[in-house]
Amino acid sequence: MTDKQTVGFYDLIKNCKGGLVLNLPAFDSSSINRRVEFKWNVDKIRVPRVYALGIFVDGTLERMYKEGMFRVEPANIFEKEVAEIFFPVENKTEVIDTEKLKDYLLKGNRTKIKELITNNPVARDNIILLVRENIGDLSTSMIKDLEKILDVELVVEDE
Repeated sequence: MTDKQTVGFYDLIKNCKGGLVLNLPAFDSSSINRRVEFKWNVDKIRVPRVYALGIFVDGTLERMYKEGMFRVEPANIFEKEVAEIFFPVENKTEVIDTEKLKDYLLKGNRTKIKELITNNPVARDNIILLVRENIGDLSTSMIKDLEKILDVELVVEDE
């Protein structure tokens, strides 16, 4: 997970009356399925992470989860982990308008440059290239700030 918070166990909470039996596969196929049986008087069972995530390996279990027959706690951590494992979002990078970027550099707009670097991994390389091409047009303070932001030496000797 990106925030490095990993839960070893999740609680399955039954939301329906009566009994409920779940045959949970290990999401990573590391072991055989685990049968979880909620008797009529049991509402919560703790299961290892690998089996809780297995809910999304089996279509029937996924449907039962989405229909609310049971839930998983802590829900916020579980849903985030499920999203990262089963529905990863590809890093989307926008095309960078080099003229606009050059304008930000020449005007000393550090806020926009930081924003570009944060939101677009390709921007860093483009900024370094543009700074080195236009080094004579940038203020010394701007160059020093960019070196700190980018963590790279922009003024190369013998140029």
